[in-house]
Amino acid sequence: MIKKISVVVLILFSSSLAQPWLYEFGTSEGTYNTDNTTSTTFLPQPTTNGGEDFIRMSLGGGGSFNLENQVISFGELSYLRIVAPTAGSVNKFSIYDYLPAQAFTLIFNIRFGASDGSAIGASSGNWYLFVGDGDRYSDGSGFSAAQTFLGLRWVFNLSGTITTSVLNNSTWVSLASNPFSQGSDYLVEIVGNNSNASINYTYGSSENVGSDKIDLWVNGSLILDEGSTSSLPVLMNIDSWMFYGEKSAGNVANIFLDNFEYSNQIEISFRSS
Repeated sequence: MIKKISVVVLILFSSSLAQPWLYEFGTSEGTYNTDNTTSTTFLPQPTTNGGEDFIRMSLGGGGSFNLENQVISFGELSYLRIVAPTAGSVNKFSIYDYLPAQAFTLIFNIRFGASDGSAIGASSGNWYLFVGDGDRYSDGSGFSAAQTFLGLRWVFNLSGTITTSVLNNSTWVSLASNPFSQGSDYLVEIVGNNSNASINYTYGSSENVGSDKIDLWVNGSLILDEGSTSSLPVLMNIDSWMFYGEKSAGNVANIFLDNFEYSNQIEISFRSS
């Protein structure tokens, strides 16, 4: 289990709107699986100015959204387990329209696997993370490269492996170093810069993220240094992120999510992993 420790925040991007938000799932339990519907009430509401929550069930693809309180040991108290649908129609979870800015930090705990969190039998399905701005973060559609600054894709394979790719404009490019597999817990920290200047920050040592670039940290290691972005124009503000799943034969591909921290500035919170 990944636990948070006392937080040290280094704020390095000046903005009158700069604000970090925490988003957790409390102690609630329940399942949402009504075909071809949406909800803004099943999940807890974000804090003031932290945006709106949104989930969407696929059309005819099955799957579900599940608030579970330590059914497996993951995160803290309740976490969100989402089951991918069988078809190309998506099951989507997003936080959208928080206070916008050109730089951001997004931190969360994630696990991939079968419904019990293991790597057994989860050999089909795609999960995505998108960060950007636009109506795709609050409707039933798939992603749009034009509304996406950052795109990550995790493909479930045989033997519990995961293929991880980043969206370069509108093309998925596999990461040279792939840190993810099924059945393990990960702390993901993403630093994004859509301004027209480089931004310095500190993560143990001095780091830098250039204009229109991302840094991806996984369990404290820099996996992607100044990685490529998608097609959201430079200088456009960012105010939304979403996860969605698709194309999982037998609804076997699950993700587990908890302990979100997101900000409309570049700031790093040091946690244990």
